Amino acid sequence: HGETLKKKEKFQMKLGTVPLREGFERIPRGALRQLEIVDLTDKLVASYYEDFAAELVVTVLLDMDMLEEAAQLPRAA
Repeated sequence: HGETLKKKEKFQMKLGTVPLREGFERIPRGALRQLEIVDLTDKLVASYYEDFAAELVVTVLLDMDMLEEAAQLPRAA
């Protein structure tokens, strides 16, 4: 459980550094910190739409060297 929490925190930190497309605003880190994984996913989709949210998640996972996890996600078109 502790390792999952560390990965979630690292993911959230890196999410704050990923370049965003024009017209999108960064989700405040404080708003992300309190969310469980499922709620975090919902927040990403609500803020960035499904395709761009998936692209961001893959970018962050690759940056974290989580290649296997990134490969399991559908790529944004």
